Amino acid sequence: QEVLEALENGVCQYPKLEGRFPQVAGISFAFDPREPPGKRVDPQLVRIGDEYLVPDQKYRLATKTYLYSGCDGYSMFKDAKLLVDEEECPELGRAVQNHFQAIDIRLGKTKRHSKHRQSLVTLSRRHSLVKMLDVGELDGPPPLRRASTVDAGAGDERHSPSPCPPHHAHPHPHPPPHMHGQPRSRLTRRASLDDLEQESCQLTPRIEGRIVILTDEKRRELLLERQRLEADSVIPEVEDEVSPQGSIDKVEIN
Repeated sequence: QEVLEALENGVCQYPKLEGRFPQVAGISFAFDPREPPGKRVDPQLVRIGDEYLVPDQKYRLATKTYLYSGCDGYSMFKDAKLLVDEEECPELGRAVQNHFQAIDIRLGKTKRHSKHRQSLVTLSRRHSLVKMLDVGELDGPPPLRRASTVDAGAGDERHSPSPCPPHHAHPHPHPPPHMHGQPRSRLTRRASLDDLEQESCQLTPRIEGRIVILTDEKRRELLLERQRLEADSVIPEVEDEVSPQGSIDKVEIN
């Protein structure tokens, strides 16, 4: 609830952008400036890291003492439990230097003998990835997942059932029954920790869309995106027919 109150306070004076309008990281949200102050943020479209906001879940927030003390209307933070005060936190400049140094170490652009470095993936994204993978190790190939889009004409022989014996290997005049217009889900791999770290090494400016102004069309688009992401996160149980090398020759998902 405090997260929503903070976001509502941040956009309550829009289109004014000075003062309380938030600068955020590790969170994204959408608001409708046509609505009255206090009812502009859509709770369904607030994401913490890679996960959508859970109303009864507790979150850890990093902010400045100025906001924690209740300035600019952020009074919802005054009663929050302080975990680490500013005297015990690293300086912002040092944190930025450590980040670039970690990128150099990962890319092998440093002469340091030690490979020890800070993670290039934020804690919120690591937490989301761990929950998504639901495994004890983040190393190794990521598991397969069912893609949200389907390919009705996917005729790749590598994804077909086991081949017929040699005496049935002649071309068949008609395609198999499952090829007649029945959509087949493609299998894609989930992002791994290594993928996320490699992505963070690409230091190119980009618009992340952390704060989005809602229109009717944009709201429908974001709600459909949420439905797609939530559908992709649910993987039905199938028989264990996948080979150790990750082959899916004997797996067919309709």
